Amino acid sequence: MYLRPPDPHRVTASLASRLWARIRLGQIGGYHFSRQCPVGRYVADFFCPEARLVVQLESARAADRRNERGDQFELDGFRVVRVSEYELIDDLESAVQKIADALNVAPDRPRNLRYLH
Repeated sequence: MYLRPPDPHRVTASLASRLWARIRLGQIGGYHFSRQCPVGRYVADFFCPEARLVVQLESARAADRRNERGDQFELDGFRVVRVSEYELIDDLESAVQKIADALNVAPDRPRNLRYLH
């Protein structure tokens, strides 16, 4: 029986879903994130408009294109946090902490409950 290697797009989507479960609904300091949100000319993997923060997932196979997007977000005045697939695989909580650090809040400590409906 032949086993195919996992589809890299499915792997990335699965990792993005794991991160989304940790940052949605104001779980990091009450900040609201949108997923796959248009920001300027590009689509951000995750975007917090209140903090003008873009979270980009970095994969080895699309590094050049991702760097270009991240650079453009920064030129447009947004802060960018880059999270690699390896970080999500090895230690999801450190990736969440990296985002919390960019927001200057501790994770799992709601700042504003209006998004927790």
